Amino acid sequence: MAEYDDNLIIEGSTLMGVKNMHVGKIVIPDFVTAIADSAFENGKSISLTTIVIPNSVRRIGKSAFRKCTPLFLTNINIPDSVSIIESNTFNGCIHLKNVKIPNSVTKICEHAFLDCGALSDVIIPNSVTYIGDYAFADCSSLKNIKIPDSVTSIGYAAFDGCSSLESVEISASVTRLGDFAFDDCNALKNMRIHINSENHLLLKYPRRFFNNAIITKTSNGYILDLSTNKFENLGENSRKINNPYLINYYIKFFDDKKKFNNLNKIDFAFSRYLYKKDLKKLENKQKINYNDIDNYNIKSINNLLSALKNSKISKFHTIQDEYNFFKLCENIGVLNIVPTTKKTTTKYNKEKVQQIDYSQKAREFLKDRILEGSLPLGQFHSSFDRMLPLGFKQGFADFFLNKKNFDELMAYEFYHKGFIARCYNEFEKVQAAHTSQRGSQRQLAPTVEFFKNYFLLNKFQGLTDENAKIANAISPYFSSQDDFDAAVKIDRERKKKGTPDNILGDETIQEESVFEKVDSLLKETKENSVYTTSTLVDLAERKFTYEFLRKSDPTNFILGKLCSCCAHLEGVGNGIMRASIIHPNVQNIVIRDKTGKIVAKSTIYVNRKEGYAVCNNVEINNDIVADDVRLIYQKYKKAIEIFAEKYNAKYPDKPLKIITVGMNMNDLYSQITENDTPSPIIYKALDYGKYCFGNSTYSGDSSESQYIVWETNKTDGQTL
Repeated sequence: MAEYDDNLIIEGSTLMGVKNMHVGKIVIPDFVTAIADSAFENGKSISLTTIVIPNSVRRIGKSAFRKCTPLFLTNINIPDSVSIIESNTFNGCIHLKNVKIPNSVTKICEHAFLDCGALSDVIIPNSVTYIGDYAFADCSSLKNIKIPDSVTSIGYAAFDGCSSLESVEISASVTRLGDFAFDDCNALKNMRIHINSENHLLLKYPRRFFNNAIITKTSNGYILDLSTNKFENLGENSRKINNPYLINYYIKFFDDKKKFNNLNKIDFAFSRYLYKKDLKKLENKQKINYNDIDNYNIKSINNLLSALKNSKISKFHTIQDEYNFFKLCENIGVLNIVPTTKKTTTKYNKEKVQQIDYSQKAREFLKDRILEGSLPLGQFHSSFDRMLPLGFKQGFADFFLNKKNFDELMAYEFYHKGFIARCYNEFEKVQAAHTSQRGSQRQLAPTVEFFKNYFLLNKFQGLTDENAKIANAISPYFSSQDDFDAAVKIDRERKKKGTPDNILGDETIQEESVFEKVDSLLKETKENSVYTTSTLVDLAERKFTYEFLRKSDPTNFILGKLCSCCAHLEGVGNGIMRASIIHPNVQNIVIRDKTGKIVAKSTIYVNRKEGYAVCNNVEINNDIVADDVRLIYQKYKKAIEIFAEKYNAKYPDKPLKIITVGMNMNDLYSQITENDTPSPIIYKALDYGKYCFGNSTYSGDSSESQYIVWETNKTDGQTL
């Protein structure tokens, strides 16, 4: 495009991707009614200081000025004719200092002002009811914000990273405050949240300010003061609280000083558990009985937590680990306030009555197991997330608190995540079937082996020798007959289509982890077409290995469960799961640890006609420590390299030229952005949404951003 020195008048045209345009001012004529989506998005070298938008413009499109990084737009007045600030409208306008939002605007959508680092002054008018996710995130110059009474919803991370923000006031009209709404607002000194009995349960508070807050009773509700100087004016109707997660309890017991003060004795971590339980009750439209808090053995749980904090054992990796730990504690009796009466019958048919303090028994058992390392805190999410919050079950507690049973449970759980949770969820039903073969049908004591056999053999109808492996693979994770039927149907579909087991036909790309002799390795390589470039020493010391998972391997059905993602039978990503099994050009890449356990996955799609491949993203199990992520990245890159070499050797007439990976939800984001190059082209992946079933519409994570993870050599100065 030509260069201009004078003002440029735009008549609704799109300038997306324009380069080297030099204008000082853009005046949009008053007959224009809309600025198109992505009008200035990703414009390169556009010099623009002023834009005049007339009242005739009723809509400024999505991403209209997104990531137009050289845009020197410092001030903008949004006309009264605009009612919605669309998503990503000013995302990345790094020079924008002041914005005038008119009273006509009712919604500020997701990412609207994300990363506007110079934005220091913004007034949200009383007309706005909705502030979307990340709406003002990373506006690092923003100092003050007042949420008007009209706003009812503030989205996830809406002001996350506003590092200069000093003062915030939120009205009682807000019924939804998203998680991390004010996370990383490190300069925040003054924060007041107005609440009432109708909305306080829906608030999510900034975690930095949780301890030592002040609650004040007013004539029309309560004020939660999280300011740093809050103790200077502690009034007669104000009280100090320790656990704002329990704000609903504090309101309930505000006038009962004894109960109010007892709430301050609850450990902060445990208060978060109670809060989440209450939210789940609300979501299920259940009534909360606040007086139930008297039925928890707070002294016992504090004793356990104190022991854990003072020890040098592993810690919780995530809040989800912490939540599931407390759920287990409740389900096996740590929280029991009174001893439990246990009745048994002797062999002489006499009734025996015992009083068992499960609170002490379970608490000490957990302490010992954690100290010896057999119950790692950092794996509670993956192991116990599917355990239902059904409360104390005496039969399961006796079963779980038996050392022999426990050791067997944990050994099996290591390879079958969720097995213990399933034992708890279905304990009564399984136990009802566990009787002797004699006429009396005497109830037998629960055993781990019986649970294993029950879940494997008796769970699904239509079991045959042909589909037994599928049942074995999915049974620890899915109990529905529909899930089993869906898996069998997909497997039959693969066979009917005659889909090769691998993209390379019968040839599997797999890096072996151990072997005994060079001769045996060479023999196996020839017989099974296993490809490896590693030395004997490398194989002996390797921590992770890669493998292109065969389509016939039933692990494909539950791969997302192993790698903490949605690509499994019941996940949103069931389309990518199904495609990886039945489509000849799609296959899963997995990374295994030394024990053979799968810890990471990626799914690759090959466009044979156009000579490129796209990996959806890379997903890693939540249990993996940060130091191992780099090693997984190296294995992933090696797998891609070997695949490209083998593919091009097999198909020299139609070779691959480039392989990219999607960056949305990519667990290797830091490693890839540090070591690899952004792709200037978004290569089209398979439409995984077409392979979804049910209500899932997952279409992949490579549509917005891709990086190059492998590329052919440069020839004639051009990169292929």
